[in-house]
Amino acid sequence: MKRLIPAAVLMATLASPAYAVTINQKMDEFKADHIAQGSANFAALQSKITVINFWATWCESCKVEIKEMQAQFKPLFATPKFNLMFVSLDTRPEKASAWFKENLPEGEGYLKYLYKDPDFAMATKYDLQSFPSTLVIDNTGKVVHIESGFAPGKGQTEKLVGVIQKMLPR
Repeated sequence: MKRLIPAAVLMATLASPAYAVTINQKMDEFKADHIAQGSANFAALQSKITVINFWATWCESCKVEIKEMQAQFKPLFATPKFNLMFVSLDTRPEKASAWFKENLPEGEGYLKYLYKDPDFAMATKYDLQSFPSTLVIDNTGKVVHIESGFAPGKGQTEKLVGVIQKMLPR
């Protein structure tokens, strides 16, 4: 099913220049609102390896990827230098939190990683063209890996884990 982009998002896209994310580029300042309360900003994430995954409940491959990430990333959650952000593009963010609760083992626990971007502000800012899109950012704020789209069983999640593990302190 093709998803229509809301007119306000389209107008914002046309009105503001996109910041296309590229490898080795320092991330631009951003703020992401948590699904429940508070927000995260770029400055708070520096000094940690951060994975930002842009997804939506209307994206079937996004949901498959999140389930794979939840399983593959489990050992990384104990690492204090690792941070994960699932940024939902759903226009109704409560759909994302409901999906987490229903579909992930320990779904309530994963809500702490859930952020919202219902107006596509971050997705537009970084000129993301496909979903899911995943960015891996090192502890200096530099983009070190980008995954656009997801194909189940192709080893993308395992590749992400390998990239992250190489950057973690031993």
